[in-house]
Amino acid sequence: LLKALTVAGATPLIDGVKQLIIQEGQERAHAAAFEFLETGKDSVLTAGLDAAERKKIARNWMLLEDGSRLLLRDLLPRLDLTLEVMRAVAAEQRGDSGVAASAEEIVANPYLIAEMYCGTDASDCVPWSAIDRGVLPSPELGGKPLADVELNDARRFRALCVEHLRREPKHSFRFAKDLLVEVAQRMGRLPAWKQAAFSERYFMVDADFLSGALALRPTDLGLAVYLKSVFEDERLLEATLNELVSRPEIDLRRPVTAADWSSWVFKSDSPLATKASADYAEATREQAEVCERLFRLPVSVVTGPAGTGKTTVIEALIRGVRRADGEGTAVLVLAPTGKAADRAREVFEKASLQRVETVTVHSFLAANGWLNDNLTFKRRGGKKAAVGTLLLDEASMLDLELAAALFRAVDWQHIRRLILVGDPGQLPPIGRGRVFADVIRWMSAAHPANLGRLSRNLRQLLNKVDGEGTAIVALSELFILDDEDKSIDGADSSTRPDQEALIARIHAGGAVDRDLDVIYWDEPEQLAETLISVVESGMTKGAAPSERQPYQIWREALGDDPTAFQILTPHRGELHGVEAINEVCQSRISSFIIERIGTVDGITLSDKVIQVRNRPKSDPIWGYDAATRKKLKVEVFNGEIGTVHAFGFESSKLWGRVKSGYG
Repeated sequence: LLKALTVAGATPLIDGVKQLIIQEGQERAHAAAFEFLETGKDSVLTAGLDAAERKKIARNWMLLEDGSRLLLRDLLPRLDLTLEVMRAVAAEQRGDSGVAASAEEIVANPYLIAEMYCGTDASDCVPWSAIDRGVLPSPELGGKPLADVELNDARRFRALCVEHLRREPKHSFRFAKDLLVEVAQRMGRLPAWKQAAFSERYFMVDADFLSGALALRPTDLGLAVYLKSVFEDERLLEATLNELVSRPEIDLRRPVTAADWSSWVFKSDSPLATKASADYAEATREQAEVCERLFRLPVSVVTGPAGTGKTTVIEALIRGVRRADGEGTAVLVLAPTGKAADRAREVFEKASLQRVETVTVHSFLAANGWLNDNLTFKRRGGKKAAVGTLLLDEASMLDLELAAALFRAVDWQHIRRLILVGDPGQLPPIGRGRVFADVIRWMSAAHPANLGRLSRNLRQLLNKVDGEGTAIVALSELFILDDEDKSIDGADSSTRPDQEALIARIHAGGAVDRDLDVIYWDEPEQLAETLISVVESGMTKGAAPSERQPYQIWREALGDDPTAFQILTPHRGELHGVEAINEVCQSRISSFIIERIGTVDGITLSDKVIQVRNRPKSDPIWGYDAATRKKLKVEVFNGEIGTVHAFGFESSKLWGRVKSGYG
């Protein structure tokens, strides 16, 4: 009630309302407060207010829209929501927070707030329990249920299903029987007077009402239950891809020959061109065949493990577009992350491919009005971009929601070709659905001509001819499984003899190949010392210890490339996690520096650091250009790695203190 009065612009009434709640109860205080707001009639609440304050409160109330007053009077005082949420729901522009419903609809079904509200980001939502407590108050508190909601009400059931489906991180649907198990467990944690037994029959009886937020699809394995938005996203992708694949081949304005493709994928400056000419020629023939086969298709996929030449194929396809359609032809390359877009941009610059627009998917969506201020995606209302050739790099990282937002933002009548590039065996999406893997599975079964698989690993071949070892790539293959790895009966195909031998060498430990050592430890406390010893041995090429400080060894090893040495772990906590290992490394490398100049937020000179959030053009960061000695705004993307340096006058001053201990 007090928050509702704050939102209503009636803050001066709050002290009186508090006293009235203590003396006569919540209902009486509510009635008195809103009687004054509606009629202007003085009461005990306004006794201490002067005429100007009373007039201001009444004016604030009358300035609110009818729907806002309805919510603030009849619903929101019963709900324990934050002031920010209450303000957003009461606002006429509540759709900006995802609540696409009228005030009357919300009063009739308060659970809509839990189903729809999205605040500062996708994780900022209103839990079902917060609404349920207000709608069905405890008998000890008194008060009737809001909107005549019953324990087994369809409104209550639907909102609970929505919340549990939102919690599903990967799959696009849940089977009804599994969803109901979770719902029953949730009900079991409530007081007995608040429990209800929901069954699969509710999905049939209340199907019409449930369709407002859920989609139901019978399958051979049972009833599949989707969030309505997820179901619509899937159908959008399905319809768009089916329409694209049904189009006739693209008519080329100028011919592109097999010789063109061969010349574009063959790199005469590649070491493989001389060191392994026969194998390299075979690999480039595979790449050229993929380019030639896919180029005239309106939709296609290029896939293959790291090192098989996907980037080379992308470069060749763009050259083909320019040859066939003219140098001025628009080509848009999108990537899911800023780092991936930056890497693609560097490739095109190195290849002298001009005017290839390369941006992140989010930047593209924002530029065309499809991104809300809270970084969620609009489902309508944005501008549809007219693009000739659209290429999606690192497409394996696209989750269903992001892919659907992108598909809504494109005018498909203008698209000549859509090319998806990536490796489903690496960089899976963080969110729901594996769109790229599903597209590959669909194309492999129904449209194999549209699928270009690259299988010859040039990176592995180069390591082999240079004697640098191939165990890392061979080991990674053991963790990659797709439909081609299945035997006829659907089981996983057996491990090859060379893979069995690799596994045996890994179990034995030690040097597996030139590029892979496997080292075991028994106790968690041993890891730090073991890790530091191995890393520094690699940095010094196994040379005997010298008088140099650890920070000097690490600085020399990293040089101008902060990625020269990487320590990776999949965990955050425990002694083998990121936090503990970072502290150990910093203590080893920088204790000498920290003793002399200290740290800023735990970071000191020469520390290796990683950017953990995107700072794109719309939110750049100030940087320092050592060449021009000027500050400038720059883009820095999540995942970029660097080292901490001093610059200008401070540089010599700080390093003087490090070396001398004085200053």
